[in-house]
Amino acid sequence: MGGGTREAQYKDRFGLGTPTDTYGTSCIKSGLSERLKIRKYFIEKQSDGYLLKKEDQLLGTYKEMTFLSPRKALFKLDKGMLLEVTSKATRKILSPAKAGIIGFINSDGSLTYNIKYNKYQVRFGSSSDELLNKFNEFMNEVYGISIAKYPKKGKNHFSELVKTSKEIGQDLKLHDRSRRKLVCSI
Repeated sequence: MGGGTREAQYKDRFGLGTPTDTYGTSCIKSGLSERLKIRKYFIEKQSDGYLLKKEDQLLGTYKEMTFLSPRKALFKLDKGMLLEVTSKATRKILSPAKAGIIGFINSDGSLTYNIKYNKYQVRFGSSSDELLNKFNEFMNEVYGISIAKYPKKGKNHFSELVKTSKEIGQDLKLHDRSRRKLVCSI
């Protein structure tokens, strides 16, 4: 390596001023230019958000974006989903909070989706208040709801979070790939 400050080394190597570390920060904080190109995708900063274009075709308008690297950006969608844009393609991925909800359901919870009896319910039970609070935090982040805690009769220090909602049940059913604890009657 060389001696001197980081800024001086950067200036010597690249003929530029001080380095800017903008990866992993939102575009508002990083001060990116008005137009960003990721191979065939163009991201344009607008006053109310960001436009995503593939060549000349408009793919969508988004309020929030996170620039991860020169070849990857994430756009926030609704219900805990993200749109990942890479140099190869775009795809929808789960946000960490939604992935957490699905993980909690698959570990110590259940998802009931029963069309015949019109029952749609999300449950998570644990004796750990920390896990219950984390599940509740994820549900609040993704769906904007807070779930009441119910102590389980006959079990000491065990509580359950239960939410009955058709919309949430349908949404989670789409993303629950393991179907291990999924109750489904169609």
